[in-house]
Amino acid sequence: MFYPTELVIKKNNGEGSLVRSRMAGCGPVDLGSNPSPRSFIFMLLSEQPLTQKQLAQRLGLTTRAVRYILSDLMKKGSILQRANLLDARQSLYEVKNGLE
Repeated sequence: MFYPTELVIKKNNGEGSLVRSRMAGCGPVDLGSNPSPRSFIFMLLSEQPLTQKQLAQRLGLTTRAVRYILSDLMKKGSILQRANLLDARQSLYEVKNGLE
């Protein structure tokens, strides 16, 4: 898995801010050529409902990273969280109808 050390994020006003992660050994990342994990999560959830653990395993991300992306997508109203009937300790996440 590729973990960047530096990542430039564009703000709404067009200025960029430099965000440094704690991973070492990699150079800057071009956001134009690399699809974001958020788009992969959205694509996987549009196929079938999944748990945080399943998403983390399929994408090779930490559960913390998946949890952050899912909370952001829920705030924007792109995905829904519902109860998992097979395991009440976990939640299932799915894309809202009409957004696919």
